[in-house]
Amino acid sequence: MSEQFFKNIEKESFQEKLSAKFKRITVLGTFQEPVEQQKQTAVQLGRVFAEEGVTVLAGGQTGYPGAVREGVLAGKGKILIANPAERQKQGKTVENVPGQLRGVGIQDWEHFKDFLFHESVDAYVFLPPSKTLGTFTEAMEAIDRMTYWGTIEQPKISPAVFVGREWEDKTITIGGNEEKVSLRQLLESMISREKEAFDEKGIKLDKASFIKFVETPDEAISFLRSWSPNVEAQATE
Repeated sequence: MSEQFFKNIEKESFQEKLSAKFKRITVLGTFQEPVEQQKQTAVQLGRVFAEEGVTVLAGGQTGYPGAVREGVLAGKGKILIANPAERQKQGKTVENVPGQLRGVGIQDWEHFKDFLFHESVDAYVFLPPSKTLGTFTEAMEAIDRMTYWGTIEQPKISPAVFVGREWEDKTITIGGNEEKVSLRQLLESMISREKEAFDEKGIKLDKASFIKFVETPDEAISFLRSWSPNVEAQATE
């Protein structure tokens, strides 16, 4: 493994662990197997979460979630993995490792989403998406649910970090337009339209303040370290 991984994190000095701010973090990413270097950065991300005392939630144990799982277990941390009934019927069950990995039984896919975007989740980390856009739809779900918990005036909002240049790549064609857009542009457009609706209701809330696009996992950790949870929506007077 390259010594360059997470070099910025190693240089940082901090007084408290991430778990002082974030008890549970949901990590999402494609189930397709990443190339070796990307896999190892995801493994390192899982190890950092383990060492920082954060419990990780994941939707499976292959691809990027599987790499994060590997890192969490190597760091003797805790990870909860959704184990839907449909997967159990297919024999794809999650082995329970006491104190570390736990397969959480999920009845259906609606409960699967409730698991990933549970009220107790304090932050989301989205690893590079796949061409099937599964991770992108999960990102839309997370952003939509930012105001799901609490009240519209004082919601419990969990920050979301998007890791990888893939979020910036202009690969999506909309309608008959020749110009392509990126997944980041689509998400920011959705947030912008929602902000207009909030403004009309007298709610001052810009979800753009709660998301961050970065290129590397170490930048994601740095963002979470500096995150202030005291930002709240406020009704305009």
